Amino acid sequence: MNATHNNRFFQASLDLTDSIRMKIIQFAHILLSGDERKSWEFIEQQLVNGIHSTEIFCTYIPLAMTYIGELWIENAISVVDEHIASCVCDYLIMRYQAQYITPPDQQNCQAVVACVDGDPHELGAKLAVLLLNRHGLQTHYLGVHCPLHHFLAFISKWRPSIVALSVTQSHHLKKVQDYLEALQGLPYQPEIIVGGRLIHHLSYTSSKGAPNKQRLFFMQNLHELAGWLEQDYLPIKPE
Repeated sequence: MNATHNNRFFQASLDLTDSIRMKIIQFAHILLSGDERKSWEFIEQQLVNGIHSTEIFCTYIPLAMTYIGELWIENAISVVDEHIASCVCDYLIMRYQAQYITPPDQQNCQAVVACVDGDPHELGAKLAVLLLNRHGLQTHYLGVHCPLHHFLAFISKWRPSIVALSVTQSHHLKKVQDYLEALQGLPYQPEIIVGGRLIHHLSYTSSKGAPNKQRLFFMQNLHELAGWLEQDYLPIKPE
């Protein structure tokens, strides 16, 4: 596919150099091949070359899958090809966590990540889990299609200090309101993160009064989460 000014991959990679953009496209085609070994070798080579792991998991992998999504939209690949690439990404995430991330000493749940019920896209959520684990937080991932009542029951039981929601499709944005409304009713105040590239379209108003803006964060990309964890996150133990 020739990158044009109209496709999402080009728009998302405007801040990158041409050489990095081409490297990400090369990586995308390795993912499409389904070759886990070559995909992992690509990741390790980037680390050897001095590319920080944050760039790999916040830029390289998301943009490679964005590029693959564009190929699917243009009927250049099938949905099966896209699923194969997604499975290789899952493998890379799991292998990196096993090889490079030391499990936290604290065994109680410190963070929870879930996709809004009905939203089938989970790569961003899985990468968020990796970033939280890398920061030393014991994180539970509740997966896709997480119904609100089960989500809330888990939060109420484990009382994590961070609750992160992923939403990737515009028709699911209204559901975020219900999740946030329910979280407002908790007997304690966790840090609440809502993430997704469409988050700027979300308008949240609460019937329970103004939300605590110091505890509610809207993030459009994984770089924002990584930066928040490094610079702004101050763990507060729920009472």
